[in-house]
Amino acid sequence: MNCNEIRNEFRILHSGTAQGERAPFGLHPDYVKVDERNYADWVVFARSYAQFLQYYNLTDNATGDWTPFWSFNPAIVLANLAAARANWFREETRLIFIELQKLDNQANEPLLKQHFNRLFDAVATLAWQLDRHIALLPEDLNIKTSLRNQVRTNLAPAFRNWIAWHLHANSGVVPYPLLDAGDNLLVQRVRDMRILGEAIEPLDIVISTYTFSNDWITDGSPDWSTFVAGIAADPSVFGTPPLVNDAPGHINFAIRHFFFTNAFEQFLKVFAKSSQEATTALDLLLSQWNLHEPHFALYLSFLRLFAHERDYLNTLTDRHLRFYYNRVLHLKENGPVPAQAFVTFELAKHVDSKLLLKGTTLKAGKDALGKEVFFRLTDDFVPNKAKVVELKSILKAPLNPALYQFNSDVPIYKTDDINRYFAAPIANSADG
Repeated sequence: MNCNEIRNEFRILHSGTAQGERAPFGLHPDYVKVDERNYADWVVFARSYAQFLQYYNLTDNATGDWTPFWSFNPAIVLANLAAARANWFREETRLIFIELQKLDNQANEPLLKQHFNRLFDAVATLAWQLDRHIALLPEDLNIKTSLRNQVRTNLAPAFRNWIAWHLHANSGVVPYPLLDAGDNLLVQRVRDMRILGEAIEPLDIVISTYTFSNDWITDGSPDWSTFVAGIAADPSVFGTPPLVNDAPGHINFAIRHFFFTNAFEQFLKVFAKSSQEATTALDLLLSQWNLHEPHFALYLSFLRLFAHERDYLNTLTDRHLRFYYNRVLHLKENGPVPAQAFVTFELAKHVDSKLLLKGTTLKAGKDALGKEVFFRLTDDFVPNKAKVVELKSILKAPLNPALYQFNSDVPIYKTDDINRYFAAPIANSADG
Protein backbone atom coordinates (compact mmCIF):
# COMPACT_ATOMS: atom_id res chain seq x y z
CA MET A 1 0.00 0.00 0.00
CA ASN A 2 1.24 3.46 -0.87
CA CYS A 3 1.19 5.40 2.40
CA ASN A 4 1.18 8.68 0.50
CA GLU A 5 -2.36 7.93 -0.64
CA ILE A 6 -3.77 7.48 2.87
CA ARG A 7 -5.54 10.66 3.97
CA ASN A 8 -7.66 11.57 6.96
CA GLU A 9 -10.82 12.58 5.07
CA PHE A 10 -12.58 13.59 8.31
CA ARG A 11 -10.00 16.17 9.44
CA ILE A 12 -11.47 19.27 11.07
CA LEU A 13 -10.98 22.51 9.16
CA HIS A 14 -11.98 25.79 10.74
CA SER A 15 -10.58 29.26 11.10
CA GLY A 16 -11.04 29.44 14.86
CA THR A 17 -12.99 31.90 16.99
CA ALA A 18 -11.50 34.93 18.67
CA GLN A 19 -12.39 35.73 22.26
CA GLY A 20 -14.05 38.98 21.18
CA GLU A 21 -16.43 37.00 18.93
CA ARG A 22 -17.62 34.98 21.91
CA ALA A 23 -18.76 38.00 23.94
CA PRO A 24 -22.57 38.03 24.34
CA PHE A 25 -24.18 40.94 22.51
CA GLY A 26 -26.56 41.42 25.43
CA LEU A 27 -23.66 42.57 27.63
CA HIS A 28 -22.75 45.40 25.28
CA PRO A 29 -24.03 48.75 26.60
CA ASP A 30 -25.32 49.75 23.15
CA TYR A 31 -27.16 46.48 22.54
CA VAL A 32 -30.45 48.15 23.46
CA LYS A 33 -31.18 51.75 24.41
CA VAL A 34 -33.88 53.01 26.72
CA ASP A 35 -34.89 55.65 24.15
CA GLU A 36 -33.81 54.92 20.58
CA ARG A 37 -35.82 57.71 18.97
CA ASN A 38 -34.01 60.39 16.96
CA TYR A 39 -34.96 63.81 15.64
CA ALA A 40 -36.86 62.32 12.70
CA ASP A 41 -38.96 60.11 14.97
CA TRP A 42 -39.90 63.04 17.20
CA VAL A 43 -40.83 65.30 14.27
CA VAL A 44 -43.05 62.55 12.81
CA PHE A 45 -44.62 62.05 16.24
CA ALA A 46 -45.44 65.75 16.52
CA ARG A 47 -46.98 65.77 13.06
CA SER A 48 -49.17 62.78 13.89
CA TYR A 49 -50.12 64.13 17.31
CA ALA A 50 -51.18 67.48 15.81
CA GLN A 51 -54.41 65.99 14.48
CA PHE A 52 -55.55 65.34 18.06
CA LEU A 53 -55.04 68.95 19.18
CA GLN A 54 -57.97 71.24 18.46
CA TYR A 55 -57.34 74.76 17.23
CA TYR A 56 -59.36 77.52 18.86
CA ASN A 57 -59.91 80.83 17.06
CA LEU A 58 -60.18 84.31 18.58
CA THR A 59 -63.76 83.66 19.66
CA ASP A 60 -62.68 80.54 21.53
CA ASN A 61 -64.39 78.17 19.08
CA ALA A 62 -62.76 74.97 17.85
CA THR A 63 -61.99 75.28 14.13
CA GLY A 64 -59.95 72.30 12.99
CA ASP A 65 -56.74 70.97 14.50
CA TRP A 66 -53.03 71.74 14.51
CA THR A 67 -52.24 69.74 11.37
CA PRO A 68 -51.62 72.84 9.19
CA PHE A 69 -48.82 73.86 11.56
CA TRP A 70 -47.02 70.61 10.71
CA SER A 71 -47.66 70.26 6.99
CA PHE A 72 -45.49 72.71 5.06
CA ASN A 73 -42.03 72.70 6.61
CA PRO A 74 -39.63 70.61 4.44
CA ALA A 75 -38.19 69.13 7.63
CA ILE A 76 -41.53 67.34 8.12
CA VAL A 77 -41.17 65.68 4.70
CA LEU A 78 -37.55 64.70 5.27
CA ALA A 79 -38.33 63.43 8.77
CA ASN A 80 -41.06 61.18 7.41
CA LEU A 81 -38.64 59.73 4.85
CA ALA A 82 -35.82 59.44 7.39
CA ALA A 83 -38.05 57.74 9.98
CA ALA A 84 -39.37 55.26 7.40
CA ARG A 85 -38.33 51.70 8.14
CA ALA A 86 -37.32 50.45 4.70
CA ASN A 87 -36.30 47.14 6.26
CA TRP A 88 -39.87 46.74 7.57
CA PHE A 89 -41.18 47.11 4.02
CA ARG A 90 -38.66 44.51 2.87
CA GLU A 91 -39.67 42.08 5.63
CA GLU A 92 -43.40 42.54 5.09
CA THR A 93 -43.18 42.06 1.32
CA ARG A 94 -40.90 39.08 1.94
CA LEU A 95 -43.79 37.53 3.88
CA ILE A 96 -45.91 37.93 0.75
CA PHE A 97 -43.35 36.05 -1.34
CA ILE A 98 -43.16 33.33 1.31
CA GLU A 99 -46.94 32.85 1.32
CA LEU A 100 -46.99 32.73 -2.47
CA GLN A 101 -44.33 30.01 -2.56
CA LYS A 102 -45.50 27.76 0.29
CA LEU A 103 -46.42 24.31 -1.01
CA ASP A 104 -49.33 24.12 1.42
CA ASN A 105 -50.86 27.23 -0.18
CA GLN A 106 -50.77 26.12 -3.80
CA ALA A 107 -54.26 24.62 -3.61
CA ASN A 108 -55.70 27.80 -2.06
CA GLU A 109 -56.15 30.10 -5.05
CA PRO A 110 -57.99 32.89 -3.17
CA LEU A 111 -55.12 33.17 -0.68
CA LEU A 112 -52.53 33.30 -3.46
CA LYS A 113 -54.50 35.89 -5.42
CA GLN A 114 -54.98 38.13 -2.38
CA HIS A 115 -51.26 38.14 -1.56
CA PHE A 116 -50.31 38.65 -5.21
CA ASN A 117 -52.69 41.59 -5.40
CA ARG A 118 -51.26 42.98 -2.15
CA LEU A 119 -47.78 42.92 -3.66
CA PHE A 120 -48.88 45.01 -6.64
CA ASP A 121 -50.74 47.46 -4.37
CA ALA A 122 -47.79 47.84 -1.97
CA VAL A 123 -45.37 48.84 -4.73
CA ALA A 124 -47.91 51.25 -6.27
CA THR A 125 -48.52 52.89 -2.88
CA LEU A 126 -44.79 53.23 -2.30
CA ALA A 127 -44.37 54.85 -5.71
CA TRP A 128 -47.10 57.39 -4.98
CA GLN A 129 -45.81 58.20 -1.50
CA LEU A 130 -42.29 58.77 -2.81
CA ASP A 131 -43.60 61.04 -5.57
CA ARG A 132 -45.75 62.99 -3.09
CA HIS A 133 -42.86 63.52 -0.68
CA ILE A 134 -40.49 64.62 -3.44
CA ALA A 135 -43.04 67.14 -4.72
CA LEU A 136 -43.30 68.75 -1.25
CA LEU A 137 -39.57 69.46 -1.04
CA PRO A 138 -38.25 72.93 -2.04
CA GLU A 139 -36.39 73.15 -5.32
CA ASP A 140 -33.23 74.47 -3.66
CA LEU A 141 -32.61 71.29 -1.66
CA ASN A 142 -30.02 68.98 -3.24
CA ILE A 143 -31.85 65.89 -2.06
CA LYS A 144 -34.81 66.73 -4.28
CA THR A 145 -32.61 66.58 -7.38
CA SER A 146 -31.07 63.33 -6.20
CA LEU A 147 -34.44 61.67 -5.55
CA ARG A 148 -35.86 62.83 -8.87
CA ASN A 149 -32.86 61.34 -10.68
CA GLN A 150 -33.43 58.02 -8.95
CA VAL A 151 -37.08 58.06 -9.99
CA ARG A 152 -36.29 58.83 -13.63
CA THR A 153 -33.41 56.35 -13.85
CA ASN A 154 -34.59 53.40 -11.74
CA LEU A 155 -38.22 53.62 -10.68
CA ALA A 156 -40.06 55.03 -13.70
CA PRO A 157 -39.19 52.14 -16.08
CA ALA A 158 -39.85 49.58 -13.33
CA PHE A 159 -43.22 51.12 -12.43
CA ARG A 160 -44.30 51.23 -16.07
CA ASN A 161 -43.65 47.47 -16.31
CA TRP A 162 -45.37 46.95 -12.96
CA ILE A 163 -48.56 48.57 -14.28
CA ALA A 164 -48.39 46.52 -17.49
CA TRP A 165 -48.03 43.26 -15.55
CA HIS A 166 -50.92 44.26 -13.30
CA LEU A 167 -53.13 44.86 -16.33
CA HIS A 168 -52.43 41.36 -17.63
CA ALA A 169 -52.81 39.74 -14.21
CA ASN A 170 -56.20 41.44 -13.87
CA SER A 171 -57.49 40.32 -17.29
CA GLY A 172 -60.52 38.08 -17.56
CA VAL A 173 -59.24 35.15 -19.58
CA VAL A 174 -59.25 31.85 -17.61
CA PRO A 175 -57.30 31.08 -15.42
CA TYR A 176 -57.14 34.84 -15.00
CA PRO A 177 -57.63 37.12 -13.16
CA LEU A 178 -54.75 36.34 -10.83
CA LEU A 179 -55.73 39.07 -8.38
CA ASP A 180 -58.27 39.24 -5.54
CA ALA A 181 -58.89 42.55 -3.78
CA GLY A 182 -60.04 40.85 -0.57
CA ASP A 183 -57.88 40.82 2.56
CA ASN A 184 -59.46 38.19 4.82
CA LEU A 185 -56.82 35.60 3.89
CA LEU A 186 -53.81 37.89 4.19
CA VAL A 187 -51.17 37.36 6.86
CA GLN A 188 -51.91 39.79 9.71
CA ARG A 189 -48.71 41.77 9.32
CA VAL A 190 -49.27 42.06 5.56
CA ARG A 191 -52.87 43.20 6.12
CA ASP A 192 -51.70 45.94 8.52
CA MET A 193 -48.89 47.24 6.28
CA ARG A 194 -48.36 51.00 6.16
CA ILE A 195 -45.95 52.85 3.91
CA LEU A 196 -44.57 56.19 5.08
CA GLY A 197 -47.38 56.34 7.59
CA GLU A 198 -50.17 55.71 5.09
CA ALA A 199 -52.35 52.67 4.45
CA ILE A 200 -51.90 50.69 1.25
CA GLU A 201 -54.21 51.66 -1.61
CA PRO A 202 -55.21 49.56 -4.65
CA LEU A 203 -53.00 50.03 -7.68
CA ASP A 204 -56.00 50.91 -9.88
CA ILE A 205 -56.95 53.78 -7.56
CA VAL A 206 -53.36 55.00 -7.22
CA ILE A 207 -52.72 55.37 -10.96
CA SER A 208 -56.20 56.71 -11.81
CA THR A 209 -56.88 59.05 -8.88
CA TYR A 210 -53.48 60.60 -8.29
CA THR A 211 -51.40 62.53 -10.78
CA PHE A 212 -47.77 61.53 -10.75
CA SER A 213 -45.05 63.99 -11.75
CA ASN A 214 -43.53 63.90 -15.22
CA ASP A 215 -40.48 62.12 -13.79
CA TRP A 216 -42.51 58.90 -13.94
CA ILE A 217 -43.44 59.28 -17.62
CA THR A 218 -41.10 57.23 -19.82
CA ASP A 219 -42.53 57.69 -23.33
CA GLY A 220 -42.85 61.45 -23.71
CA SER A 221 -46.60 61.56 -23.06
CA PRO A 222 -47.92 65.06 -22.27
CA ASP A 223 -49.43 64.07 -18.91
CA TRP A 224 -49.85 61.18 -16.49
CA SER A 225 -53.35 60.10 -17.56
CA THR A 226 -52.25 59.86 -21.20
CA PHE A 227 -49.21 57.86 -20.20
CA VAL A 228 -51.26 55.37 -18.16
CA ALA A 229 -53.83 55.01 -20.93
CA GLY A 230 -51.08 54.05 -23.36
CA ILE A 231 -49.71 51.18 -21.27
CA ALA A 232 -50.67 47.77 -22.69
CA ALA A 233 -50.98 44.55 -20.73
CA ASP A 234 -47.71 42.58 -20.67
CA PRO A 235 -47.89 38.76 -20.32
CA SER A 236 -44.12 38.20 -20.60
CA VAL A 237 -43.46 37.28 -16.94
CA PHE A 238 -46.39 34.92 -16.36
CA GLY A 239 -45.46 31.89 -18.45
CA THR A 240 -47.49 30.19 -21.15
CA PRO A 241 -49.14 26.77 -21.63
CA PRO A 242 -48.23 23.95 -21.60
CA LEU A 243 -45.52 25.04 -19.14
CA VAL A 244 -48.07 26.83 -16.96
CA ASN A 245 -51.80 26.11 -17.00
CA ASP A 246 -53.33 27.31 -13.72
CA ALA A 247 -53.42 30.43 -11.56
CA PRO A 248 -50.89 29.21 -8.94
CA GLY A 249 -48.54 28.28 -11.74
CA HIS A 250 -48.76 31.69 -13.40
CA ILE A 251 -48.30 33.50 -10.07
CA ASN A 252 -45.25 31.48 -9.06
CA PHE A 253 -43.77 31.80 -12.54
CA ALA A 254 -44.08 35.59 -12.26
CA ILE A 255 -42.59 36.02 -8.78
CA ARG A 256 -39.56 33.96 -9.87
CA HIS A 257 -39.09 35.79 -13.16
CA PHE A 258 -35.94 37.90 -13.33
CA PHE A 259 -37.70 40.95 -14.80
CA PHE A 260 -40.38 40.87 -12.09
CA THR A 261 -37.99 40.48 -9.16
CA ASN A 262 -35.58 43.03 -10.62
CA ALA A 263 -38.33 45.66 -10.86
CA PHE A 264 -39.34 44.93 -7.27
CA GLU A 265 -35.72 45.16 -6.09
CA GLN A 266 -35.41 48.59 -7.69
CA PHE A 267 -38.12 49.90 -5.37
CA LEU A 268 -36.48 48.30 -2.33
CA LYS A 269 -33.10 49.84 -3.13
CA VAL A 270 -34.42 53.32 -3.88
CA PHE A 271 -36.63 53.28 -0.77
CA ALA A 272 -33.66 52.39 1.44
CA LYS A 273 -31.40 54.93 -0.25
CA SER A 274 -34.05 57.66 0.02
CA SER A 275 -34.34 57.05 3.75
CA GLN A 276 -30.57 57.27 4.19
CA GLU A 277 -30.25 60.46 2.15
CA ALA A 278 -33.19 62.02 3.99
CA THR A 279 -31.48 61.38 7.33
CA THR A 280 -28.38 63.29 6.21
CA ALA A 281 -30.41 66.08 4.62
CA LEU A 282 -32.58 66.43 7.71
CA ASP A 283 -29.57 66.93 9.98
CA LEU A 284 -28.33 69.72 7.71
CA LEU A 285 -31.77 71.30 7.47
CA LEU A 286 -32.32 71.34 11.22
CA SER A 287 -28.97 72.96 11.92
CA GLN A 288 -28.29 75.21 8.91
CA TRP A 289 -31.66 76.23 7.44
CA ASN A 290 -32.85 79.64 8.65
CA LEU A 291 -36.44 79.61 7.38
CA HIS A 292 -38.11 77.53 10.10
CA GLU A 293 -41.41 78.87 11.43
CA PRO A 294 -41.30 80.15 15.04
CA HIS A 295 -43.30 77.23 16.46
CA PHE A 296 -41.12 74.72 14.63
CA ALA A 297 -37.91 76.45 15.74
CA LEU A 298 -39.18 76.31 19.33
CA TYR A 299 -39.87 72.60 18.99
CA LEU A 300 -36.37 72.01 17.56
CA SER A 301 -34.89 73.85 20.53
CA PHE A 302 -36.78 71.52 22.84
CA LEU A 303 -35.52 68.47 20.93
CA ARG A 304 -31.92 69.63 21.18
CA LEU A 305 -32.25 70.13 24.94
CA PHE A 306 -34.08 66.86 25.30
CA ALA A 307 -31.28 65.08 23.43
CA HIS A 308 -28.96 65.67 26.38
CA GLU A 309 -31.41 64.00 28.75
CA ARG A 310 -31.96 61.17 26.27
CA ASP A 311 -28.23 60.55 25.94
CA TYR A 312 -27.88 60.36 29.72
CA LEU A 313 -30.92 58.09 29.99
CA ASN A 314 -29.36 55.75 27.44
CA THR A 315 -26.39 55.22 29.74
CA LEU A 316 -28.69 53.33 32.10
CA THR A 317 -27.85 49.92 30.61
CA ASP A 318 -24.11 50.53 31.00
CA ARG A 319 -24.52 51.87 34.55
CA HIS A 320 -26.74 48.90 35.43
CA LEU A 321 -24.15 46.41 34.14
CA ARG A 322 -21.37 48.14 36.05
CA PHE A 323 -23.45 48.21 39.24
CA TYR A 324 -24.26 44.51 38.93
CA TYR A 325 -20.72 43.33 38.24
CA ASN A 326 -18.87 45.78 40.48
CA ARG A 327 -21.21 46.40 43.40
CA VAL A 328 -23.27 43.18 43.57
CA LEU A 329 -20.82 40.54 42.35
CA HIS A 330 -17.75 42.53 43.53
CA LEU A 331 -15.80 41.65 40.39
CA LYS A 332 -12.62 43.61 39.75
CA GLU A 333 -11.38 44.54 36.33
CA ASN A 334 -7.98 43.18 35.37
CA GLY A 335 -5.20 45.70 34.97
CA PRO A 336 -3.98 46.70 31.52
CA VAL A 337 -1.78 44.13 29.79
CA PRO A 338 0.62 45.28 27.08
CA ALA A 339 0.00 43.82 23.66
CA GLN A 340 2.35 41.21 22.27
CA ALA A 341 3.28 40.53 18.68
CA PHE A 342 5.47 38.19 16.70
CA VAL A 343 7.77 40.12 14.38
CA THR A 344 9.48 39.00 11.19
CA PHE A 345 12.81 40.62 10.31
CA GLU A 346 14.31 40.81 6.84
CA LEU A 347 17.93 41.89 6.53
CA ALA A 348 19.27 44.13 3.82
CA LYS A 349 21.15 42.35 1.07
CA HIS A 350 24.56 43.55 2.26
CA VAL A 351 23.95 42.53 5.91
CA ASP A 352 24.47 38.90 7.00
CA SER A 353 23.40 39.31 10.64
CA LYS A 354 22.59 42.01 13.18
CA LEU A 355 22.38 42.05 16.97
CA LEU A 356 19.17 43.61 18.27
CA LEU A 357 19.34 44.25 22.00
CA LYS A 358 16.54 43.64 24.46
CA GLY A 359 14.34 46.73 24.71
CA THR A 360 14.86 47.79 21.10
CA THR A 361 11.84 49.86 20.05
CA LEU A 362 9.87 48.87 16.96
CA LYS A 363 7.28 51.12 15.32
CA ALA A 364 3.92 49.50 14.58
CA GLY A 365 1.93 52.27 12.91
CA LYS A 366 -1.02 53.99 14.58
CA ASP A 367 -3.99 52.74 16.57
CA ALA A 368 -7.67 53.51 16.03
CA LEU A 369 -7.23 56.89 17.79
CA GLY A 370 -4.34 57.90 15.58
CA LYS A 371 -1.68 57.42 18.28
CA GLU A 372 1.70 55.89 17.49
CA VAL A 373 2.10 52.24 18.57
CA PHE A 374 5.49 50.87 19.66
CA PHE A 375 6.72 47.42 20.67
CA ARG A 376 9.95 46.52 22.50
CA LEU A 377 11.98 43.34 22.16
CA THR A 378 11.76 41.11 25.22
CA ASP A 379 15.14 39.45 24.54
CA ASP A 380 18.31 39.94 22.56
CA PHE A 381 17.83 38.71 19.03
CA VAL A 382 20.15 38.14 16.09
CA PRO A 383 18.34 37.93 12.75
CA ASN A 384 20.26 36.29 9.92
CA LYS A 385 19.76 35.05 6.37
CA ALA A 386 18.02 31.82 7.44
CA LYS A 387 14.50 31.36 6.09
CA VAL A 388 11.67 28.88 6.61
CA VAL A 389 11.57 27.01 3.33
CA GLU A 390 9.08 24.26 4.14
CA LEU A 391 6.47 23.56 6.81
CA LYS A 392 5.71 19.91 7.48
CA SER A 393 3.83 18.11 10.22
CA ILE A 394 3.15 14.58 11.43
CA LEU A 395 0.20 13.19 13.43
CA LYS A 396 -0.23 9.81 15.09
CA ALA A 397 -3.83 8.60 15.34
CA PRO A 398 -4.88 7.54 18.88
CA LEU A 399 -5.33 3.97 20.06
CA ASN A 400 -8.92 4.74 21.04
CA PRO A 401 -10.54 6.99 18.39
CA ALA A 402 -13.81 7.02 20.38
CA LEU A 403 -12.21 9.44 22.87
CA TYR A 404 -12.13 12.06 20.13
CA GLN A 405 -15.60 11.37 18.78
CA PHE A 406 -17.44 14.48 19.96
CA ASN A 407 -20.10 14.43 17.23
CA SER A 408 -21.64 11.15 16.15
CA ASP A 409 -22.52 12.59 12.74
CA VAL A 410 -18.98 13.73 11.92
CA PRO A 411 -16.36 11.02 12.59
CA ILE A 412 -12.85 12.17 13.38
CA TYR A 413 -11.03 8.88 12.80
CA LYS A 414 -11.88 5.59 11.14
CA THR A 415 -11.20 2.24 12.79
CA ASP A 416 -8.40 1.59 10.28
CA ASP A 417 -6.65 4.76 11.46
CA ILE A 418 -5.63 3.27 14.86
CA ASN A 419 -1.85 3.68 15.34
CA ARG A 420 -1.55 5.14 11.86
CA TYR A 421 0.68 8.14 11.16
CA PHE A 422 -0.48 11.03 9.00
CA ALA A 423 2.09 13.30 7.41
CA ALA A 424 1.51 16.69 5.86
CA PRO A 425 4.34 17.53 3.41
CA ILE A 426 2.94 21.05 3.03
CA ALA A 427 1.47 21.95 6.41
CA ASN A 428 0.51 25.48 5.40
CA SER A 429 -1.96 24.38 2.72
CA ALA A 430 -5.62 23.39 2.70
CA ASP A 431 -5.05 19.66 2.15
CA GLY A 432 -1.59 19.27 3.71
